[in-house]
Parts: sequence; structure tokens; C-alpha cells
Amino acid sequence: MVNWSSLIRSCALAVAGLFLFSLLATGAAYIIIDSSGSASAYSNYDNMCFDFRATAGYVTDPAGCTYSVGDAYPQNRGGATFGWTGTAPSSANLSTSVDSRLAGINFVNAGSSATFEVNLPAPGTYYVGVAMGSATSAEGNQFVSINDNGAYSMSSSSGSTAGSFYDLTGHEYTASNFFTNEALVPLRFSSTTFKLTIGGNGMANTLANLTIARDLNSGMDSANYSLIESDLGGGGLLNSSSANYQSALSTGDGAIGNSSSGNFQINAGSQTTQDPRLAVSINNTNAAFGLFGPATTATATSSFSVIDYTSYGYAVQIGGNPPSYQGHTLPGMATTAAPTPGTEQFGINLVANTSPTNFGANPAYGPNGVGSASANYGTPNKFRYVSGETIATAPKSSGETTYTISYIADVSSLTPGGQYTGGQYIICTATY
Repeated sequence: MVNWSSLIRSCALAVAGLFLFSLLATGAAYIIIDSSGSASAYSNYDNMCFDFRATAGYVTDPAGCTYSVGDAYPQNRGGATFGWTGTAPSSANLSTSVDSRLAGINFVNAGSSATFEVNLPAPGTYYVGVAMGSATSAEGNQFVSINDNGAYSMSSSSGSTAGSFYDLTGHEYTASNFFTNEALVPLRFSSTTFKLTIGGNGMANTLANLTIARDLNSGMDSANYSLIESDLGGGGLLNSSSANYQSALSTGDGAIGNSSSGNFQINAGSQTTQDPRLAVSINNTNAAFGLFGPATTATATSSFSVIDYTSYGYAVQIGGNPPSYQGHTLPGMATTAAPTPGTEQFGINLVANTSPTNFGANPAYGPNGVGSASANYGTPNKFRYVSGETIATAPKSSGETTYTISYIADVSSLTPGGQYTGGQYIICTATY
């Protein structure tokens, strides 16, 4: 989401925005997306899955999941050691008509908190997902923090509706499509202790499901380093392995890298995973317009990066509403055009501009990066904003490509003063 907070006084506009992109977390965190949206779809992932409710027999847990009914740590069940430390939360059975992973909750009341601890099999990177909400009732703002030596936290910007749940990126989905949309956040643990705390934000908090997935193809991990593709030797053939390590011949490969045509592509070289991966990051989270009047066009920028592996490219869409105040909205530019001071409008592009000032940038490519701005958003000094349109695409797998979004906004002498707010989102979808 792009949450605009804009104030117009005497025809002057100041805008500050916090970017919370769809399918990714704030800051520089990356999220791994698979075709089904569920970590359990990975055959090469070692998953721990916990379903929270009041009684064990209320529903049947799916394969790979076990239940938590307020168990105190250490509880051993389903191949995992886990439980609540300190004061246990309350528990409730809610509905047998939803996915069994969302049938109940463990919860804390306003002003309280509780910590759930899990023993990890080893230090390293784990992909973590939560479901916070209720199958039967609306809930207040949800807050969760996950700790090792560092910390990751999610705070929802509003309460959940009945039958809806927040994932760890702060996005809300209904019970019927939660696990097809949920995004998992990769977090690195330097120890084998996983601690998740709900509550602490002054409101009641709920927890329906926790998923912790470990990539069995992630190679060798330590507290500080990870070898994602651990290959030794020459020739590109699997040579030897043990329960924890493997060696593969790679030195002497005749060709390496990616080659593609209109219909096919190949990744040549040593052993590489065949699993498709899409990673998106936010590079700065604020887009701030300075003060201006009807005679001046305001500008601002922000940026995001995309990495896409083993696919046939990706498409980036933008949606949501321009800034508005008490029903008055700065209209999005429906046609690609230059800004017009004195005319209310809101627009963007993804290239470098020289008018109304020097701002923005063309896409920046890391090693093997590809991708470009869509035609409607790729002309310097011309802008557009239509919710739901594609703003960038790539035709094949891509290294890191960084896109800069250039914003313009104009007001007229009749634009009402006030605090302008709005919301936008970005969706990045890989093509397979």
C-alpha cells in the first residue's frame, strides 16, 4: 500500500507516503512466492505448521501440521518442540466450515502479550508465515514480533473483518483464499530458538496459524553465512553427498548463464535449483511532495527492485486511489501527457525526466537484469495514472532491476484545503 498523508493550505500541498507493497514486506525484506501461495506446496521444503485452537479433536489437522491448545513449552508433538512460555494465552474453537488451519485461535486480551517458542533444527534462513484474525468475528489491529538476536515485526493498519486474516506482511485475506495468497517472509536465525510474541500494542491479538519452512536446497548455512548453491569440483555432475552436505562438480563447465528465445530458455552451468522464485524489495519507503501552489507542479520519487528466477518474465501493476480529502480527489491522469500547473491531476512514470524539473531515473540493471517501463509510463516528461494498469514488464528471468517511480501532482486555485489521504498498492506477478 501507499498511504498518502497530504495537507493543502492556501493551495499548497505536502505529501508523505509509506509504501507497503503487495506481496512484500516493508524495508528491504524479501518474500518468496510460489505458484500456489502456500509454503506446503514446496516438495523440497521442511515445514513446521501449527494450528491454534482450544481442543485437539475439534478439527483434523492437514498433513505436516499439528495443533496447539495453549500448550506450555516444551511440548513435543508432530516432530516439533514448541509451546507458550510464561503466561499462556486464551484459546477458542470457532468454526469447522473453514480451512482446519484457521478453525480456532489462541489469543490475548488488550494490554496483554504472550510468547510462543519453537526449537529450530539448525540456525539458518526460514520462511515464516502467520494468520492473525478470526473465522467468526471482527478483530482489532493485529501486532506480532518474531525474535532471535534481531527482530521482525508486523502491525496491521486496521482491524480484520469477520472471516478474514492478516499475513506476516500486513495484508488481509478471507479464510477461503488466505493460503493461496499468503506470503512468507525469509528470516535468518543465528540460533535454534524461534520466539513469536502476539500483543503488546494495547489491543486484543489473535493467532490462528504459524508456518515455519526451511529450504532443503539452501545448501550450507551457519549463523553468519549461507552457500545457496554448494558445488565443488568440475563437470557439472553430482558427485557425493551425506545427510547434511553434498558436493557437485562445476569447474570446467563449457557454458554458463542464461540463454533464451521467444519460446524457450536454458540456465547452463553447475547444479542450480529448478524452483521459480520472485523477490521484490522497497528501497525507500517515503515519497514526499514539497509545498507548492497552482503555478507549480510538485514532484517526488520512490523506488523498488525486482529479481525473477526461472520464469518467462514478470509484470508489475499499480492500483489504488490518488490522494483525496472529504470526497475531493486529485484525479489520476487518464492519458499520458505533460503536467499542467493549475489543473488538478496526479500522475507517475518510471523514467528520467527533465520537466518540470530534473527528477526520476531510468530502470537500473544489476548483473543479468532486464525489464522496462510499460509504454504508457515510459515517456520522459509525460505522466499517467490509471489504477490496475501494468507499469513495468520483463520478458524473461532477470537479475536485479531497480525502478524509480516519479510522481507529479498539481492543484488549482479552487482545490479545497485539508489533510489529503489515499492508498495505492503494487503487485508483481511472474509468468510461467
